[in-house]
Amino acid sequence: MWWTPITKSWKEMTKKKRKNDKRLSLSAAMSRFLCFVLLMGVLSNTHLEAETAPPIPEREAPSIQTLERPNSFYETGEIIVYKVLVRWPSAGERIRMSPPELELENLELAGVGQESVSDQEGSSFLKPMEQILTFRFIAKEPGHASIKQFLLRWNEGEGESTHALSIPPIELTIKPRPKIFSLYHVLSGSLLGGCFIVALLVMFYRKRRKKLPAHPSRSLEEIILEKFQTSCNRWKHQGVDSIFLGELEHSLKEYVAQKLDWNPFEGSYNDLQNRAEMKWSKREASHLVDLFRALEEERFSGANRENQKLLELFQSLYSFVEGKKTL
Repeated sequence: MWWTPITKSWKEMTKKKRKNDKRLSLSAAMSRFLCFVLLMGVLSNTHLEAETAPPIPEREAPSIQTLERPNSFYETGEIIVYKVLVRWPSAGERIRMSPPELELENLELAGVGQESVSDQEGSSFLKPMEQILTFRFIAKEPGHASIKQFLLRWNEGEGESTHALSIPPIELTIKPRPKIFSLYHVLSGSLLGGCFIVALLVMFYRKRRKKLPAHPSRSLEEIILEKFQTSCNRWKHQGVDSIFLGELEHSLKEYVAQKLDWNPFEGSYNDLQNRAEMKWSKREASHLVDLFRALEEERFSGANRENQKLLELFQSLYSFVEGKKTL
């Protein structure tokens, strides 16, 4: 019949599909079995490793050593340093110190410094370690002061307390700080002292500027001319140019200081010329300033001076003062 080939073909396809399903079922079952075996092997190894792992050694108690103990006397406001060394035979990496428990009298905690020094030897889990702890206190008021209680605690992990150490208490005496003048007081005192010295110098100079004692028969010009001549005679005998020029300049300053009320130590040559023009002519005022400058030039030139030039300068000074005798 015509449908016979179709029926045979459908039966063959059904058989092949059943065989393939059986093969897939066997493969899935085999995969599950292998995964189970591997998982059991891993769990077994983990269990063996946990059984063979060495036990965590129990942590030993730390020790404490005082490195720097405070003195017995301090001043108010002064920093007091208390430094200790904490040595851990074995300490975990996560260990940390809690805030110190203190009972203070007349002191105030200013700060805490930590410096850890770990030993590179030992296991990676527990290593010997040293901690240098520096505590700074401030002295508050004059009188007695003390640290009555000084307790340190350490925590590890999630806050589990490990060990506590007590630092020896101390007693101190606080003295008042001596009064120190501020910069303002120092500068003010220096300024007042400088003004006082200047005032003394002015008074001393004014005493030196007192007019020559009046003579019934001699004028100021005659006295200065006599000094000029005395200096010239001494120079001719001794031959020291610098002394001769210095005496001439000193006598001329003495003359104009009294004649024109001019201060040679404070006033300038411009001031001298202005004062001279008020009393004499402009030409005479300019000549007077030129004489002063010529004296200075000769005194500080440092070169070999000619006697003739010095004599000419002396004659100019002498003639200038002598010309004022009748004025």
